[in-house]
Amino acid sequence: MEAHELTLKDYVAIVQRRLSWVLAVFLLSVFLSVIYLKFAPRSYLAEARILFESRPQTTIVIGTQGGGGVWPASDLSNRMEEIRSQAVLEQTVRTLSPEDRRRLVEGIKDVQDTVARAAGVIRNNLGISKIRDSDVLRISFRSHDPELAARVVNTLVDVLRARDLETQRAELSSRRAFIEAQLDRYRKTLQKAEQELRDFRKTNGILNLDEETSSLLASLSRIDQSIEEAETRRRDLDARIAFLKNRLQEKGVDTTSSLLLSDQATARLLDLLGSQEAMLAQLEASGIPRDDSRYQELKAQIEKTREKLRERLKEPLVFPGGRDWITGVDSVQRALYNYRLDRLALEARLRALRSYRRQYEESLKRLPDQEMRLLQLIRAREVADKIYRMLLEQKEEVQIAEAGRVPRLRIIDRARPNRHPVSPRTRPTFLLGVLLGLFAGLGMALLVESLDTTVKGPRDVEQIADLPVLGIIPRIEIPYTNGGGEWTISSPEFPDEARESYQKLYTTLRLIQSARRPLKTLLFTSPGPGEGKSVTAANTALTFAQMGYRVCVVESDLRRPRVHDMFDVSMEPGLTNHLAGMNALDEVIYSHPEGVDILPSGFLPDVPLRILESGKIRELIQTLVNRYDLVIMDSPPILVVSDAVMLSGLVDGVILVVRSGKTHRESLYDARRLLQQQQAPVLGVVLNDLSKREQRYIQPYAYEYSVMQGGNGSLWWSARRLLRQWKRARKLSRRGR
Repeated sequence: MEAHELTLKDYVAIVQRRLSWVLAVFLLSVFLSVIYLKFAPRSYLAEARILFESRPQTTIVIGTQGGGGVWPASDLSNRMEEIRSQAVLEQTVRTLSPEDRRRLVEGIKDVQDTVARAAGVIRNNLGISKIRDSDVLRISFRSHDPELAARVVNTLVDVLRARDLETQRAELSSRRAFIEAQLDRYRKTLQKAEQELRDFRKTNGILNLDEETSSLLASLSRIDQSIEEAETRRRDLDARIAFLKNRLQEKGVDTTSSLLLSDQATARLLDLLGSQEAMLAQLEASGIPRDDSRYQELKAQIEKTREKLRERLKEPLVFPGGRDWITGVDSVQRALYNYRLDRLALEARLRALRSYRRQYEESLKRLPDQEMRLLQLIRAREVADKIYRMLLEQKEEVQIAEAGRVPRLRIIDRARPNRHPVSPRTRPTFLLGVLLGLFAGLGMALLVESLDTTVKGPRDVEQIADLPVLGIIPRIEIPYTNGGGEWTISSPEFPDEARESYQKLYTTLRLIQSARRPLKTLLFTSPGPGEGKSVTAANTALTFAQMGYRVCVVESDLRRPRVHDMFDVSMEPGLTNHLAGMNALDEVIYSHPEGVDILPSGFLPDVPLRILESGKIRELIQTLVNRYDLVIMDSPPILVVSDAVMLSGLVDGVILVVRSGKTHRESLYDARRLLQQQQAPVLGVVLNDLSKREQRYIQPYAYEYSVMQGGNGSLWWSARRLLRQWKRARKLSRRGR
């Protein structure tokens, strides 16, 4: 048996044959989808949208304005991770009401730490995404209660807003405390400098300086003021760095690494910034006003270099080991490194200013002692006075900023209860159930087809047995009663399309007769029982008789004879009675009104093969051949007993009858092989009991034509068949009386 490649037409035939399986699996899938949609718990999604704004901040770096905030607005990925952090979620849980906390952990066994478990529930059902081409974050939460989902999202947003405000105010409070400490220090310094200047003038009687000394004093005052401002800014940065390092250490983050500052590109920018700061210090020492074009141009260059350094913070840097460092830090770490960069620039500025001050101090050494002392006292008072006034201004600015500080987190849309569940989704789920049911049904059809080893159609017969299909007999949908007489073509209930099939079988056998020696004897057998060989043999005989042939049917199945019942004749006396010498041949042959003579089986012997092996059976067949145009013999199944094998050598042709959907492929192959071993003259196969679905696939035009001509598919034929059944039942009831 060789397998053949399935075509699209074959798959269509498989689906048609297994349509009941396809429909069953499809309806089951649809039913389960409906049950799931009806009883599955509903999930509701609440959603809020927030925006992280970047506003100008007042810094504690004296004399400057800038961003300097802790979190850059573009750092959305770190913001998203912060929202998912355990600290934020636990603070959200604590802010919720006890009833909401209980409902979050409802159904969870062994709840010990309610806050931690509720935070875990929020994290598992929390969704955070960035809206494309914007800095807006979408925060959503899924829950079986729409009201609870909205409350959790809104509480989380409020907690984020409060934490942002708290962080900003904590930094400003630290700045204000630093400025107040510096104010107290410079207040005392200023008071001391003024007192010393008064005492010196009173003691020495010197009130003013000459013009050269005044010029030198002005230059020194400018340099000292710049140095004091830079020193104050450095102390301020040290305080801010310490503040952020404490925050990072609380999170367990290493604050000793300085990989970014050791990057080559950053180091080159730092060297450039240091040289520019030194040039700026030189301009300030020379007394050039700050509105001068040279001063402003240099300030612009410094700002441009600073901007490049800030851009370096946004670029991913990969250091030895392949670790992407800069994308792995949070916004606090970025701010810390930003402050460290500012401090390095201040160091370069201070070095340049101190160098210029040493040059002016050399000039002071040439002044008289009293003038030099007076110059020092005046310079100390002026520097202390300017720094004190600047600190007062900075204190007011910080107090205003602290009082007016608003969160940088802006709520665009607050969450509202959504009454439409997002899970299960009715249409997609139902459509998925339909598609899965369809594909599962098709798969089941292919699976059942692959497990079904029975013969389905002519292609199976030709492929397995390598024999031609002589005829295709459709399924006869008539109940088998009273010996099966209603299954013969002489019965008025017999379907027209089946009658046409036997006429086609007659035509095929006539063509075989004309192409080779005359066929006087035919043996009908089958691989197994119940495959319709007796019905086929009887109807073939009736068809030949209707065409004018003298036909004799020999019931040579001595195991389970059925032919005598179909023709409504007695089983005895018959074949075995004649072979045993009990009756003459004419005494055991019965005539049928349709023109067929029947030789029934007779009594059933204990060993039928012993009678069939005797020489009398050969003489009997020769006698019948001389009397009749055609002798048809019905034999037992060939794979069950060996009667058919023995009889196959006595006839002109053997016809195998297989039943569609019942005869297994292996049985057909074994029957063909057995007959081939005996060199039996096998003419071909009659495919019996073919379903209407197979008929549509194999012979669609013939099927449609038979229906149009009033076959058993039409309404008129159905009514006619019901009338005949009623008449037959009435006739039987009268006989019973």
